[in-house]
Amino acid sequence: MLGTAEGSGVSVLEILLLNFRKEVLPFLPEGEAAPMDSPSADCSDISLVTSSTAVAAHNEDANVALVGHTYLIKATLSDGQTSFTAYTYAGELPSCAFGFNSHGLVISSLLRFLPRNKWIRVSATYIRTSKQKRWLGIMSFQAFTLNSVPPTKEEIQEGATGRNFISRDLLEATGLGDALQRLRLCNASVGHSYNLVDVRNRRIVNVETASGNRLSIHEVGESPFFHANMYLHLQAEQAQDENSMRRQRRAALLPAKSEDDMLRLLGDSADDKYPIYMTGPTLYTLCTVLINLDERTLTILQGNPKCGEVSHVFELL
Repeated sequence: MLGTAEGSGVSVLEILLLNFRKEVLPFLPEGEAAPMDSPSADCSDISLVTSSTAVAAHNEDANVALVGHTYLIKATLSDGQTSFTAYTYAGELPSCAFGFNSHGLVISSLLRFLPRNKWIRVSATYIRTSKQKRWLGIMSFQAFTLNSVPPTKEEIQEGATGRNFISRDLLEATGLGDALQRLRLCNASVGHSYNLVDVRNRRIVNVETASGNRLSIHEVGESPFFHANMYLHLQAEQAQDENSMRRQRRAALLPAKSEDDMLRLLGDSADDKYPIYMTGPTLYTLCTVLINLDERTLTILQGNPKCGEVSHVFELL
């Protein structure tokens, strides 16, 4: 964060507060938070593991003001052995969206799209983006995606660990077991929903956490598992969010037995007020990520996912 502050010309305190934004916002007097800081619901996930299909898909949703302010980061740690790729919002730690590492952990929350036909520097690696899908080989087997679960004030623990710091720590997990242990011991200030993907062992688990080191694990199997921004299996006090409840109910009506089904579900906009695929005026789906465990690929889709416009494909070797 010191480097981010220096490079951006922003104070360290501002960067620190940005990374504690979701922990701080519930305590601001009503009307003092900027509209883009309102703790609105965002992100939807659908996953399935059967004998023939093992897929996780995620919509990265955010306030429309954040369009164009996210980045794809590839970092190699000082040990020279561990690297990760993460979709990251400007000023925040990687990643409150999604990421994956060289030990095979895939995690979500998500990324934004890189400008087309531009050279950017990502750690020590240059990646050129284009209109054609881009194949990038990464020694990686695990990933994660994330969903916020807006808490009540009573659920926020003072002096504990912020969510951005926990998801950054997960990017160094050496496997699914290590990731679960890190979540068990993280002493979170407020809860979160983590979708952990173990490509090597063909497993997807959803982990819901809350303050006080409370945790619940759901192993995804043959029943499609959709998650918006409310707790589904952990008993915790939470804000009642109509947006999430409407998305959850709509998803329950749609088929999700194949990769195509799942992309159509994430592209659904039948609910005019609270669609799964968001196009404004407040919330916007920045991109969709599709993780195919059998093909060992992570695909980023631009625009409505049911149209299948591929931006990048990462091979999880």
